Amino acid sequence: MIEMLEWYNILFFLCLGIFVIKLFISLIFGDMDVDFDFDGDIDFDISSVFSFKGALHFLLGFSSYLAAVAHFDTNYSFDPYKFNTGDYILAVACGLLFMMVLFYLYKLMMKLNHYNTDEIDLNGYKCTILGKAPVNPDTNECSYYVLVNTPMGSRKINVLSYENDFAIGSEHKIYINEHGIYSI
Repeated sequence: MIEMLEWYNILFFLCLGIFVIKLFISLIFGDMDVDFDFDGDIDFDISSVFSFKGALHFLLGFSSYLAAVAHFDTNYSFDPYKFNTGDYILAVACGLLFMMVLFYLYKLMMKLNHYNTDEIDLNGYKCTILGKAPVNPDTNECSYYVLVNTPMGSRKINVLSYENDFAIGSEHKIYINEHGIYSI
């Protein structure tokens, strides 16, 4: 005979399901809501605790505690619909703990999720041609977008050339022309 799930188990599985779906979407598709403000600071503050994600973490901690108490209680007279006041206080504390720990974990992850924006001189580096823009008929210059592997990672940049027959995938050396523009 199938027992009816208690409200705290329903809440726990609902929050856990939403949490897993959000995690899956974040891992597969990345973070889709992006905020640009160009101040160089991470857009993550204490108000983020009281967002949908913060409420989800609180409910996950709250319902986890109540579900654990109900599951591991050895008192056979336990009524699943009646928790004592201490259980609710500890469930709220557990929910707040989940919320704060995950807030600081996300904040740490945001600090670790940075990339180097320092400009380096690419003169003399080898590049691989990824594609070509149309030839400028006035100057007979062709623009290529290329991939350059540097010690700080790969970069995709545009370079100029007076030759318009370079094959995609071919490697060439970058130099700076008389106008200070990267060329191949």
